[in-house]
Amino acid sequence: MHAAPRPFAFTALLAACALPARPADARPPVHAAETAVVISAPAPAETDARWLRFSRGLVASLRSTNDGVVQSALQHVITYGDRVRVRGAEFDVVRVYREHRDDRMRRMAVVAIGKMGSPWALGFLQRSLPFERSASVRHTMKGVLAETQPGWTASY
Repeated sequence: MHAAPRPFAFTALLAACALPARPADARPPVHAAETAVVISAPAPAETDARWLRFSRGLVASLRSTNDGVVQSALQHVITYGDRVRVRGAEFDVVRVYREHRDDRMRRMAVVAIGKMGSPWALGFLQRSLPFERSASVRHTMKGVLAETQPGWTASY
């Protein structure tokens, strides 16, 4: 059976660990969130080089066999579709649409195809629409095709 701790022993321990007192006029420590950092805008050539490196990484990620890596890459293509150049990965994104077992990943691939703007991949979606079995994927395909191809209407 343990004895209850004595209040005096605890107080003595706190006093031994006490920090030195600050002068009254000293400012509290500045936290990282409070510091202002001035970042100059990068030169356009530097920005283009960064986007090119980012795009190369996305292409490599879209070719991965890891579903989490592919999902993250698809999310980045959807988010930054107007800035990234992932022209070499159309086949990989279409492969995700065609072969993945999870309809959510397939829908994400459909939206990424729309953001990529590849005429070949959009044509593939249009041709495969009548044969799509999943209602949610078919609905997403219709939305992407209507958004990317003006005047397009689904007849089925």
